[in-house]
Amino acid sequence: MKGARAAIHLLTAIPVGNGVSVTPYTAAWFWLPGLLAGAVWYLAFHIFGATGIGIIAAVGGEAILTGGRPWNGWARAFDLWAVSKERRTEVRRRGSVGAAGAVATGLALLAFWTLWEHGGSLTPIMWVLPPLWARAIPAWGASWRSTDPSSDWLDQLHQTTAYAAGAWITLLVSMGFGLLVMGFEAVALLGLVLLLMGAFLWWGQRLTAGMNETWLNAAVILTEIITLYFLVAIVQPSLVGTFIP
Repeated sequence: MKGARAAIHLLTAIPVGNGVSVTPYTAAWFWLPGLLAGAVWYLAFHIFGATGIGIIAAVGGEAILTGGRPWNGWARAFDLWAVSKERRTEVRRRGSVGAAGAVATGLALLAFWTLWEHGGSLTPIMWVLPPLWARAIPAWGASWRSTDPSSDWLDQLHQTTAYAAGAWITLLVSMGFGLLVMGFEAVALLGLVLLLMGAFLWWGQRLTAGMNETWLNAAVILTEIITLYFLVAIVQPSLVGTFIP
């Protein structure tokens, strides 16, 4: 279970002790932190439903679970996009979030709020998918692009993807859970998510000349938004037509 412990150490703020060893196959366990985050979403929807309190519980609980790392990456990604090439190194090193990052964070929260309140016909178990699939993206993205060793976290993440098979195991587990939840429609949806996130990560690494912590963490938030949109806009109508006369 060393790989599971290392994956929890990398992707959550759960204390798992010191001296956690990261192996080339740790990425094969990235689905586990995703399932933990998905459980937070599941409980939020199961208890509060498609309400504002539900989304606050889901996003807030997930932020606590992860130590806010994905949200920090999301804000920094847009701060980097909003400045000149010469200033990007300065922006990456500063601790505060700029105006562009603050606006992007507000828009993301608005997107979550709107989509959540429109997902009333989804079953609670379907809400596990956005966080679960979002944790497969960093492993997958780092496995096909060289990473910029700009932090200890990224250096450890790079070690987990020395063998790309680990990332694909997480993708297959994520796909398998999607098949259990919603059938073969999950194959098409995950394929669309991967296509869109591949374009996002390609754009990000082109912008800053390397795949880095910022883009991989920002991809978590964007994956959740995109997956939630697909569930609300594509899956939910078919559920209404099937189960509600």
